Amino acid sequence: MLSLGWPEVFIVLLVVIIVIGPKELPSLIKHLGSFTKKIRSISREFNTSMNNIVKDSEIDKINFNKISSEKIKEKIIEKSELKEEFKEVNSSFEKLNDKIDIEDNKKK
Repeated sequence: MLSLGWPEVFIVLLVVIIVIGPKELPSLIKHLGSFTKKIRSISREFNTSMNNIVKDSEIDKINFNKISSEKIKEKIIEKSELKEEFKEVNSSFEKLNDKIDIEDNKKK
């Protein structure tokens, strides 16, 4: 990150005093203080709302180390009706294939 030693801090303060002026420096410090308070407040509020969302959705109770992708896939397939739908589609294709074979046999 940004690491400033005492010489760098002194140079920055000197430049701020020269650019801003000593008369405006207290109001600048006051504005910076209120700005940091607002940022901290927003950060605290965001953190609280995220924690509430996690608690409401019970994500914090999930142990992600025990979950594997195969188990998730199996659970999704079990809960959904995909197997039945694929069986229906396969049976439809088999019927269609049988009809095509019958038509081909009639032409011969």
